[in-house]
Amino acid sequence: MPKNPTLRMEPLTERERLYIVLACRKPEPSKAEIAVAMGKISEKTVERFRCKAYEKLGVHTKVELYIKAVEMGLITCACVLARERREGMLTPP
Repeated sequence: MPKNPTLRMEPLTERERLYIVLACRKPEPSKAEIAVAMGKISEKTVERFRCKAYEKLGVHTKVELYIKAVEMGLITCACVLARERREGMLTPP
């Protein structure tokens, strides 16, 4: 699917948004953990949410998903920066 910013993006459902927020947590949760957090749904259903969210956002990798989630305001860079500081990957300014 070509990335074209002029195309209108189909809106995400609340459940797809929830999937994105949960999937972007660190440490990265498993499908089973996401399934429990979403209300004890099946891992196959989690995979369907993943596929639909990636398709609607036009992303192909987890990194692209993180970037899009930050751009959309679903997650903040602050949480990513704080984790990187804790893990010693980033030194304070």
